[in-house]
Amino acid sequence: MTGRDKVIVVALIGLMVVASIAAIAADQNPAGGDPAYGGTYVEGVAGVPQYLNPVIAATDVDQDVARLAFSGLTRYDRAGAIVPDLASAFHTESDGRIWTFDIREDATWHDGQPVTADDVVFTVRLLQDRGYVGPYSDAFRGVTVDKISMRTVRFALPDVYGPFADSTTVPLLPTHLLGNVPYAELSRQPFNASPIGTGPFRVTEVDGRQVVLLRNDDFYRTRPARGRPYLDKVILRFYPDQSDALLALSRGEVDGVGGLSSQD
Repeated sequence: MTGRDKVIVVALIGLMVVASIAAIAADQNPAGGDPAYGGTYVEGVAGVPQYLNPVIAATDVDQDVARLAFSGLTRYDRAGAIVPDLASAFHTESDGRIWTFDIREDATWHDGQPVTADDVVFTVRLLQDRGYVGPYSDAFRGVTVDKISMRTVRFALPDVYGPFADSTTVPLLPTHLLGNVPYAELSRQPFNASPIGTGPFRVTEVDGRQVVLLRNDDFYRTRPARGRPYLDKVILRFYPDQSDALLALSRGEVDGVGGLSSQD
């Protein structure tokens, strides 16, 4: 074991002790466990962003940003069920070969433009491009997507496909900003460094050290019954590898480290 590894092990042991003390305190004072609004969370991540675009995300940082800044027609809830997200409702016909989605009237992009059926059609056709080899390349193969109205879109599947509901969780891209860009040109767009999404946080700053995301006060999922996101700001700070991120955690430079495995 090298000196560097020993430092990391000691840091992790220290963090485990702190976590244990916090857990005991929470058990003794359950009411004190209620989350509070506000504040900034700084997470150490290994690597740097390449494309802050969910369709061509290439690094772990890209994917982290995509999860915070973008959303899809549906999402997984805490129980693991697929529920409407940008969609207000959806239904199936023809034994599951026809899927129709209605988009929320209050859903907007971070620049204030409404989310429409055109955004869905545009995103799906990007994923159907021959050059696309990502996780959704099979999900939309042979699928026809049509705009029924400004906020209604319909998918026609060639056959019944059980996992199709999962496909509708794919984050959407804005056609009003990228609609004239073919898939082959997507990686060369300024959008990838200054993305506009629909998620609970919006990207406000990207440099060689970190990505800064601020709370989206117009996030549709906070209305009418839910409050705003608890955090005001999320910062993803870059480090060469997990070891450096863990050392930063031990020094108090970050609040957590992303992307850890059991081996870390």
